Amino acid sequence: MVFSSEIFLFLFLPLFLLIYCPLPFRFKNTALLAANILFYTLGTGTYVWVLLVSIAANHVFGLWVGRSTGRRQTMIFWTAILFNLSFLIYYKYLTFLLAGAGEFLHLFALNPDFSRPAPTLPLGISFFTFQAISYIADVYLEQVKPVRSLVDFGAYHSLFPQLLAGPIVRYSEVENQIAKRRLDWAEAAAGLHRFMLGLGKKLLIANPIGQMSDGIFSLPQGELSTGTAWLGAIAYAFQVYYDFSGYSDMAIGLGRILGFTFPENFNQPFRAQSITEFWRRWHMTLFRWLRDYLFIPLGGFRPGPRSYMALVFVFIICGLWHGAAMTYVAWGAYQAVLLAAERYVVTRYGRIQKGFWATVLAFILTLFGFVVLRCPDLGAGLHHIGIMLGGGGASATASPLAVFLDPGKLFVFAVAALFAWLPVERFKPGERVVQLRYAASLGVFAMSLIALSASSFNPFIYFRF
Repeated sequence: MVFSSEIFLFLFLPLFLLIYCPLPFRFKNTALLAANILFYTLGTGTYVWVLLVSIAANHVFGLWVGRSTGRRQTMIFWTAILFNLSFLIYYKYLTFLLAGAGEFLHLFALNPDFSRPAPTLPLGISFFTFQAISYIADVYLEQVKPVRSLVDFGAYHSLFPQLLAGPIVRYSEVENQIAKRRLDWAEAAAGLHRFMLGLGKKLLIANPIGQMSDGIFSLPQGELSTGTAWLGAIAYAFQVYYDFSGYSDMAIGLGRILGFTFPENFNQPFRAQSITEFWRRWHMTLFRWLRDYLFIPLGGFRPGPRSYMALVFVFIICGLWHGAAMTYVAWGAYQAVLLAAERYVVTRYGRIQKGFWATVLAFILTLFGFVVLRCPDLGAGLHHIGIMLGGGGASATASPLAVFLDPGKLFVFAVAALFAWLPVERFKPGERVVQLRYAASLGVFAMSLIALSASSFNPFIYFRF
């Protein structure tokens, strides 16, 4: 079950709000926990046991870490980290690691059979695992106190608005709201507005552009021209951005309806004038998580080679977090190289040139990374990038751009580009503008429902990550 499904929009969410809103606060976390579990069960079936074990175990670990000191505390802390990672490694990386081990042993003329069917990946496991690790780490560092109530911790750890694809919410960011919150109608209206805009991003922009992207990336290599290669790369970048930022908008909006303030996850990343700035605007909660729990402890801000080594390690982990394949490792390493180059330039010359062409360059470099993520393997990704750069000339049967850019998709593409680069912070909304925005969001919601009824099911991209 996803936010853009009829079951969620017309059954689960209305029934939950009818029960949740009138409840006294002392029952709200219990109702929220029950809704979280039901939501996850409807989406994953029996795999809900993974989430339940994670809730119970991390609640106990948090209490143990909070009550312990010295070596015993450190031992419990690392046991908790390994426990959380064990689920992620088994479900997401075991098949990938066994295949890698088999290829390595093959170099020594050994041919062990490590083949095994990949286990079904429980939805959201990467997100709630990182969220659990952040909670245990913050308790260990005495930045938060352990949660005494299992219900309160479970309500936080399994919050259904952000459970499957973020934002990654730290306990310190909602600690006061878990303990006490009230229904605020102005906040609920703002949250509903944000939710409807996010739904529109998904159904009215990401899905149509995704059809264009899928069509181009499914072309035989001989039919790919330079123009269609660039169009496919830009289309996929827009698809991922509007799909994932749309989900984040819906999650943040639902959180506001329920009385929570979640951290922002996107800030027009394609307006970035460097790759460093891109990562401060793209999936911001993941970037902060990697910075605070990996990069800083590894000495990333210290001058010298250690900083660059930490950068490479962290972004290879970032790539693997997104998926268990060499394309993700290559993408993470590519990001690390770009960031390291920028750091070197800043260290050597004091700053990076800013302006229009800096934005263009950052966007193009970002596109190459998206191509690697989209292609089935690294070879196909490099071939696509080569055609983008003018190599491997197109055959006479190359598909023209007009095949993919019909008037409807061209309009959607233009809207996507507009809202990707429009400097929205320059517009200071007055009361009348806010009212117009709310009216517009109702129109977006109506068009989204029409699109939902006319389209086939299309889950969020980041669910596969």
